[in-house]
Amino acid sequence: MSADSPPVRMVHGDARRLPIEDGTVDCIVTSPPYNVGVDYDGVDDLLSIGDYTDLAHGSAREMARVLK
Repeated sequence: MSADSPPVRMVHGDARRLPIEDGTVDCIVTSPPYNVGVDYDGVDDLLSIGDYTDLAHGSAREMARVLK
């Protein structure tokens, strides 16, 4: 990384509650649960359709909040 490169910040956590100010993020890279029964290190990846929809919508809403 050169001296004039922008700072990089990595956040590991629940995408529905990001500890980031509104409109301050240039890019988000994520690998969401796909609700197909994959073991994600203690994360339940086989939710009811309602719970999965709530998870997906909540995550998308929060990511939209922080993106520029």
